[in-house]
Amino acid sequence: MPTNEKGIEESHRLVQDAEVTLFVIETDKLSSAPLSTVLNGGIGTFYFTPSIKPDGSFISWGGHEFIAASIDATGYAKNSQGRISRPVLSIGNVLGIVLPEVLAHGNLNGARVTRYKTWAKFLDDGDDPDPNAYLTKDVYTIDRLSGLDGEVIQWEMTSVLDQQGKMLPGKQVLPNCGHTYRAWNPETQAFDYTRSTCPYDGSACFDKANKPASPSEDACSKNLKGCRARYGNGVLPYWGFPSIGRIS
Repeated sequence: MPTNEKGIEESHRLVQDAEVTLFVIETDKLSSAPLSTVLNGGIGTFYFTPSIKPDGSFISWGGHEFIAASIDATGYAKNSQGRISRPVLSIGNVLGIVLPEVLAHGNLNGARVTRYKTWAKFLDDGDDPDPNAYLTKDVYTIDRLSGLDGEVIQWEMTSVLDQQGKMLPGKQVLPNCGHTYRAWNPETQAFDYTRSTCPYDGSACFDKANKPASPSEDACSKNLKGCRARYGNGVLPYWGFPSIGRIS
């Protein structure tokens, strides 16, 4: 079953497997990556979960081991005024080292935080291991450190779509979409969504010319035609300015 259809199917079951929440925090684009250096051997991405197995061992998903920690994120709910939510990420002072490292390295402002909600059956040791099957995927960036004490650190996060109070030019204005598209993994024969910001997870595939293609040839053209090919005439998650460069 391609892409996230397994997750969609599981969400419709009357009796579902145990739900698991996983956090992926990417710091590789920051000027320094203190937490990953200490906790993850210098790699710019590290993994947390509030869950732990009954035998005390760590949870593994997609080949990554998730550190059990007191971590939570609240405030993802949408509101009726159309305002974009600004969730708050809270994490305990893991191993007594998180707080001093955060304070010493820019409070992690700009780090990307992805929260996945999936089920135990899709974990690496589950009945149906699949790193691309999940209930929700929420992608935000850390905007500012909002609270800290000796035990808990809190950050306010923001969506890439939240531009309130930003001064122009906040980003380069281009006609093409700026989303990062999913990638096909020939080894797993499945799509890798680890770095994708585009929310598309459908089974229909198209090449850069917007023509139907196989999963291995699936690539986004970065234009409106490519977006419409996947989403039809509904609301498009297009992150670009197609009118730029047009001659009136």
